[in-house]
Amino acid sequence: MQNNMWYTIFNLSLPATSLAVLGSMSITILFLFILKRRKWIDSFLNYFVLFILVWKFSYVLTNWQEVMNYPLSMLYFDGGTFGIALAAIILFIYSVLRVKSEKDTIQQQSFYWLSMYSSSQFLYALLNDGVLWLTILMVFFNLVILILILWQRSFEKMDRFALRMTLIYLLFTLLVEPLGFQQPKLWMILTFIVYTAWYQFKMKRSELS
Repeated sequence: MQNNMWYTIFNLSLPATSLAVLGSMSITILFLFILKRRKWIDSFLNYFVLFILVWKFSYVLTNWQEVMNYPLSMLYFDGGTFGIALAAIILFIYSVLRVKSEKDTIQQQSFYWLSMYSSSQFLYALLNDGVLWLTILMVFFNLVILILILWQRSFEKMDRFALRMTLIYLLFTLLVEPLGFQQPKLWMILTFIVYTAWYQFKMKRSELS
């Protein structure tokens, strides 16, 4: 599904993508309140702000001359697909370091990922004007995932739950969306699958040794 809708809030025009991301942040924070994990909110916001800053200001790397001529262009443009990829790489490294330093857990990160991704796709489908059957399918699919997240009370197994749901996401995305592996979000899905699977394999080895 392509982003094809813009919305005006006061004097600011935003694409459906940006509204979906901001809305998913609010939903994730709400979930943390409902599930009584309020201490996780600061950590979650660190990940969110880091991703947004890298994605936004990566525009400097791809359009250096434009920024030199018009510095305010950084406020209106972003790094596009390159910026998303760079932000995902930096966020991945940051996530690994947080787990190694025991400041966060993989279960905690899995919750952030699944809640953000599901709610953003849910809102993205609602806000864009797309093919009716695909919109209904995406809304229903992501709504089910969001309900399951709230139902999943055992955070000790959140990484396994998130891995299963993400694998389903991978198959779902490849089946219903025509762009296939050209989508940046698909590479983010694959990165999370590899990261979570590696961590689970590492934990099993430590338990056996």
